[in-house]
Amino acid sequence: MGEFCKRLFASDLMPHGVCWAWEPWVVWSNVIPDAVIALSYFILSLTLLHLIRRRRELAFSWMVLLFGAFIFACGLTHALDVYNTWHGAFRLAGAVKALTAAASLGTALLLLRLTPKILLAPGLDQSLELARSLSAERIERSAAERRLQESRERLESEEADRALLQSQKLESMGLLAGGIAHDFNNLLGAILGNLGLAQMEINPMAPARQRLETIETLVVRASDLARQMLAYSGRGKFQLKTLNLNDLVREMTHLLGISISKKAVIRCGLDLALPAIEADPSQLQQVVMNLVINASEAIGERSGVITLGTHSAHLDAQDLARDYAGQKLVPGAFVCLEVADNGCGMAPEVMGRIFDPFFTTKFTGRGLGLAAIQGIVRGHGGGIRVQSEPGRGTTFRIIFPATSLAAEAGAPAQALAGYRGSGTVLVVDDEASIRAMAAGILGHIGFQALQAGDGLQALEQLRRHGPEICLVLMDLTMPNLDGEETYRAMRAEGFATPVILSSGFNEVEAVDRFIGQGLAGFLQKPYRAGDMLKLIRDVLA
Repeated sequence: MGEFCKRLFASDLMPHGVCWAWEPWVVWSNVIPDAVIALSYFILSLTLLHLIRRRRELAFSWMVLLFGAFIFACGLTHALDVYNTWHGAFRLAGAVKALTAAASLGTALLLLRLTPKILLAPGLDQSLELARSLSAERIERSAAERRLQESRERLESEEADRALLQSQKLESMGLLAGGIAHDFNNLLGAILGNLGLAQMEINPMAPARQRLETIETLVVRASDLARQMLAYSGRGKFQLKTLNLNDLVREMTHLLGISISKKAVIRCGLDLALPAIEADPSQLQQVVMNLVINASEAIGERSGVITLGTHSAHLDAQDLARDYAGQKLVPGAFVCLEVADNGCGMAPEVMGRIFDPFFTTKFTGRGLGLAAIQGIVRGHGGGIRVQSEPGRGTTFRIIFPATSLAAEAGAPAQALAGYRGSGTVLVVDDEASIRAMAAGILGHIGFQALQAGDGLQALEQLRRHGPEICLVLMDLTMPNLDGEETYRAMRAEGFATPVILSSGFNEVEAVDRFIGQGLAGFLQKPYRAGDMLKLIRDVLA
């Protein structure tokens, strides 16, 4: 093998120059063209190699590589011709030419085989047309995406406008509800106080006493509605209590019965082992009442059944994700309330909008409806689920987090029979009916009552009768000087008389302004005569 390679690269043969008699013109007219051709072939082959390396996605790239190898071999033969002008390495030149011949033949055969496929490929004009078409398509797609984005932005803007309008509606309704609730509370306070006074004056065995107690119960329920309106207006807050949902449903059964169609029957299926929940009773009453009335209206004029059911359940994350998707609930123990009817049911398109504020399938002006119910339920950390089918009825399932605390027992109001008082009590309220009612109750048990219509009048009465006044019963919301301003003015002038504050707002919200200032007590309007007298007795004891 070594001998073969030695002979292959040997230059022992006669060079071309000898054959050309070293005539300069002949030598250079052959050497220079061969050198230029060799250099050009090398450049072409290297360029093709660089092209393939940079554009690997090109079709038939292997064919381009073959062309590059063939051209390189051709360049090598010309380079050897230049070399052999002065040397005689013709054995090596013959081997290179053999390799060049093989490369050229292989390339030719493969090109012949590939020609049909190349003929099927698009030409330059077609490629340019395709490129223009793709460019136009990209431009059109970009324009479509821009139009889509503009439409989306326009829809978002319209949605924001609708949300703003809706919030303005809610704010207006809230202001209206708050004003109505305040005046309504004062009227109920006068009615409730006078009822208490009548009960104190009437014979305990009189037949009318039971009717007065029934009226008193209805007035208390009406006051719950006023608190609901205050909470809705943003001027009141939930008053959470530990309660048993079964007790609330039982208490409402009679009221529900007279609030629905005579052809609808209420049936209850209550779990007697139900755990307690922490909730605002008046708000839950609104939820139950609205759902039952909706069920009655769904039944319409035909006979039907409304079923109220309660049970407890432990729901994990998977249960909540499946049944209460999109609602922020914490896995754990829940108390469930179900209100089902066999009425007309709802179509899917209606179900998708039932929680939209102001949406109704009835006549307009029905208020917030299910949107308010959803807000109350979420405010209590609960969830709501609806199942309905046209012609089959609807079931609302509401869950509230259970608590391990025991339900609070309601403390019945008592008139404190036999209690007698003495001294002077100053009653401060901008409602004459409230002042007259309170003064009447106080006078009935031995107190003398002074009245003031606002804070300025109250301060004047204190300056005039200060030593005689043993207690001040004062409203929080009044013209000129309100309860808070009057209280501070009293203390600034040196009056240490005990003050009981009364308000339609809940105790937490109202008394928060008087923390650390020595307030003697608080009365939630409207209040029973017994509640007022018990607090007065405790303060003066």
